Amino acid sequence: MSRLTREAQLAVLRSRRHPYTDADLEHAVHLVAVSGAAALLTPLLARSCGRPRLLTVEGLLAGLFLCALERPNAVHLSRVTDVLHFSIPEPWRRRFGVKDRSDDSCGFEAAYAVVRRLFDAVLACVGSSPLPRNRRLPAETAAALRSQADAAALAGRAELLRVVVNGIVEASLDPVRPVLDRHWDGSIGIDATPVATYARGTKTGAPHTATDPDAGWYVREGDHRAPDTAPDGSAAAPAEPPPTPRRTAGRRTAGKRATGAKQQRKQRLLKRLFGYSATATTSSASRPARTAPCRSKAAGTVPPSPRR
Repeated sequence: MSRLTREAQLAVLRSRRHPYTDADLEHAVHLVAVSGAAALLTPLLARSCGRPRLLTVEGLLAGLFLCALERPNAVHLSRVTDVLHFSIPEPWRRRFGVKDRSDDSCGFEAAYAVVRRLFDAVLACVGSSPLPRNRRLPAETAAALRSQADAAALAGRAELLRVVVNGIVEASLDPVRPVLDRHWDGSIGIDATPVATYARGTKTGAPHTATDPDAGWYVREGDHRAPDTAPDGSAAAPAEPPPTPRRTAGRRTAGKRATGAKQQRKQRLLKRLFGYSATATTSSASRPARTAPCRSKAAGTVPPSPRR
């Protein structure tokens, strides 16, 4: 990336920058404490020797919470870096162990490296996959890594990830928890939502894995609505059978038949994506509704397991 490109991206971050108050930081730190994630992860990342980290786990999670509260659909480490190093009051930077940096491309890159290293260290503690991320591996190599992996260690990381993510989801409900507990009538539902990845999926039996090798294909075929239900949920009129096509000879008719078969296949295949299946438990009542902590089976955002 050229220097001009970096400066342009930093200019965009600066244009969106705004100072955070002590109340904002206290709210974020409270959510981190309620989630229990920092208390679980900090001992695992403690160093017995070497230089101390220039960012605490509490600070990283607080920065992630602040970005999520501001823009829930776009939590980027570049934004977290800008918040922690250039947007929060100095006493909070000292609490999080953040070092003062110059507000230029060199200072930002050094600050980003600190955030990225700690984020990768956290992922290493909770990563339940024996395969490296962002790499395409030969299928034989992937199979060998899976066979040589320590199943007990991976299961422990998966359980830690489940606890951490469920705690973060639970923290988001902290302000309304008393109301939800008071009005909940015991109704519970389970939903498996597909979560797409940026990786390009591979065919079954392909010689190489995808760059996200633990994901899988999610395929939804046909119309899952009741036969007598319209798309808006209302009762629909009975569908009339399609007219019988007139048989005529010629290349034009054969082309129409091929096009019709392709359209029918598209109609049957409503959704196909390469990703994970995040399983969430949802409880509701006649008054308010709440979403319980997310439950899932393998690695990904929670990490959800591939739904093949």
